Amino acid sequence: MPEQDDRTLHGSTGTDVEDAGGFRAEQTTLPSKSPKTTTAHSEADYTPRDDPDSDERCQGTDHTEDIDHDTASTASADLPIDNIILETLSAPSRSSTAKESKDLKKTRLSATKESGRKKTRSSNQNPLGSRNRYRLCDFTGPTRVVLNDTIDLFRVFCVTKDPFPEVTGRQLRLAVDSWAKAAERRGIQIAYPHEASSLVTHRTSQIRGRIKSLARPIVQYTYNVSGPSETSTRDKIELLLKDNSFLYSDTIGQKNIYLHPAIQEILNKAWFTSKKDLGPSSPEFADEERGIPLPTIAFIITIIQGSLDEWQSGTHRHVDFSAAGYYGKYLQNLDNLQQFELKTKEEQILPRLRRHLLRTARRHAGAGEVIYNTDSPLSNSVVESAKMDWKDMLLGEEAPLAQGSSSTMAVKI
Repeated sequence: MPEQDDRTLHGSTGTDVEDAGGFRAEQTTLPSKSPKTTTAHSEADYTPRDDPDSDERCQGTDHTEDIDHDTASTASADLPIDNIILETLSAPSRSSTAKESKDLKKTRLSATKESGRKKTRSSNQNPLGSRNRYRLCDFTGPTRVVLNDTIDLFRVFCVTKDPFPEVTGRQLRLAVDSWAKAAERRGIQIAYPHEASSLVTHRTSQIRGRIKSLARPIVQYTYNVSGPSETSTRDKIELLLKDNSFLYSDTIGQKNIYLHPAIQEILNKAWFTSKKDLGPSSPEFADEERGIPLPTIAFIITIIQGSLDEWQSGTHRHVDFSAAGYYGKYLQNLDNLQQFELKTKEEQILPRLRRHLLRTARRHAGAGEVIYNTDSPLSNSVVESAKMDWKDMLLGEEAPLAQGSSSTMAVKI
């Protein structure tokens, strides 16, 4: 292509245009979007450090000049030089130019904002995440192992010691005790990480809610609460809750208190579903009395009350098992059990009941019965008998020292 054409296609000056086509420069010069179209440097002379707009070009947001060049090159094959100049230099309308400028401004502003957001996220990253609370994966090594055990033990302590620790203020105490017990069982001496307290203690409401959801169908089935009409259902619930009739295996005649099958069924399904469940694997479910702890039984009774409350209107309506609504009922149920145990101490009713509940639950889990009295101290008769046995006994490495002695006995171990 002639040298003149090349100058024309790549943005000649106003003088060049007037010589070639007789047009005045101020009538025919394209509106410039950047000063770089009138400088003596080419795009190749710019570096990111010199040209603040180079990043935008790399992202494809400013290709106006390239489009003009491609159009002119395509036309040059078929049109005379004057027509090429006219087509290349024909200025866009004022409205079109304003619209392109506005769109380009929006694109650059959007890119600037997005870049700012990315920098803010990377520089202000919260290591605790959006919940602002530690997670188990934030810990490593022995701390993570013991913490995982602590969470399970905290669940056990909540149902065997205090199901409402946030009310009594014992949440942190139970968490620390759970950590100490878990570390002891692992044989690890490690300080309690207080930053992990929320990871352990925030589960109290989840624990109660899980047991309540599990107990709901059991209560509905074992008490047959859904009657033929709303009135009959409402009357039945009223009779069950009156004078704690729901605690008896015979709810009408009120016989065999604390032996309603719902108590055992909830115990089995909540903590004794298998050998590896929390019940069989946790010594806390066999306390010093060698049976299910009284707080656990009181908690189950309160759960049953909460499930029956949902049917008081004659149809099922969800009722939150919150501390505000049921902590008082739990305390009353626990006090009833303690008073009953005290008043029937001679008959040993509650100790027998607690052992019965535990043994039945372990059989349900396939874990077998509990072997009691495994930690009883050695009696004096056992000690005296051992003295006599060891008096003339020689162990394997001691036997050569007694050669020629007929009054000693060598035992090889």
